[in-house]
Amino acid sequence: MTAKTVENKVNLVWKNICSRNKFPPFVVKSFVASNTDLPKFYHLIKTHKTGPDIKIRPIVSNINGPTQRISWLLSKTLKPLLTSVPTHLENSYELIERIQDGDSNNNKTLPYPCSLDTEGLPMGSSISGILAILFMDKLEQIALSSYRLISPYKRYVDDIYLQTANEEKANEFHDTMNSLHPRLKFEIEKPTASPEGLSLSLLDFKVTITTNGESSFEFYKKPAKKPLFVHHQSALPKRSKTNFIRNERRRIQQRCSTQITSNKHDRDFDNILRLNGYPERTIHETKHLQNHQRDPQTQTKEWHYLKIPFISIRPAKPKNHGNLQERKHPSANRPQVLHSETSPFTQLNRKEMQQTKLPHRRHQFMPTEKHRLSAHVQSLWRILHRKHDTIPT
Repeated sequence: MTAKTVENKVNLVWKNICSRNKFPPFVVKSFVASNTDLPKFYHLIKTHKTGPDIKIRPIVSNINGPTQRISWLLSKTLKPLLTSVPTHLENSYELIERIQDGDSNNNKTLPYPCSLDTEGLPMGSSISGILAILFMDKLEQIALSSYRLISPYKRYVDDIYLQTANEEKANEFHDTMNSLHPRLKFEIEKPTASPEGLSLSLLDFKVTITTNGESSFEFYKKPAKKPLFVHHQSALPKRSKTNFIRNERRRIQQRCSTQITSNKHDRDFDNILRLNGYPERTIHETKHLQNHQRDPQTQTKEWHYLKIPFISIRPAKPKNHGNLQERKHPSANRPQVLHSETSPFTQLNRKEMQQTKLPHRRHQFMPTEKHRLSAHVQSLWRILHRKHDTIPT
């Protein structure tokens, strides 16, 4: 099947929908595909996965594909539905807040998270993530209806975090999820025992549940992650690189529940910056969060503020006075530069212009824009410094 065949089928369906709903012509034209290419498939190896089997992440690049425009439209249309999915998370920090809310409600259970991979929805399309979230919501409603002792249960796209009573209950729920769809397979990851309690790494943080049921958090990155960051000598603006560093420091602070762990990961991040060529001065300056509020300054001088009206550089259009002879009128050299409706000077000039007959050949008698602007500024300074002896020139 060629790209042209898929393109014709997609355009035919789209035009039929537009004709039934009477869409405007510009909307129909905006999403009609033309001169497209077939999507390209490639994969990335999951280097952080251990085991004898090599696991990959399938990607289908839909750039300039026949369904690229329609996929963008569907993603914008279906994205508001995600607010109705109770288990959906926007980021990992929201999951930390949900776990902390469970601690405040005295819901002390042990964590047994699950991770899943969905077949048939590879990365590369703008609608793949939204369809995976909505499809998983349908399966979760079926599974959670028979398991009441699971709280909290949250999911970030295909990474699930749940807390249940014990390991046996977690295995039962794992088997139930695998039996819901023949093409879906869920892998369970159980916590590891430590002196502090049960620890589990998920997304970019590690949660530890103590024997007392209290939870603590720490920033986490996978061991396979290389110490790479935007290099100091890159062509990006300095402000952008500074914001990248501060955002990463803010992310580390949000994922750590104690100041000791936050300082530890902050020092590790400093070493990464040194490997990428950042000087010590930049590293030290980015440790302080930027304060967007300016400090109030003491006024040592008394300032006079003047709201200057709008000054247009467009010349005033002269009126046609018939066969009027060329003669110099006293008001010909008067500055006429204001065209704002709210300015009192504009009303005055327009009133004087109505009472005065201007010559027909304007370019010989009316002043230039530079002279008119200078004369207007001089008049404003005279008003402002009327009580002073000197007038600036």
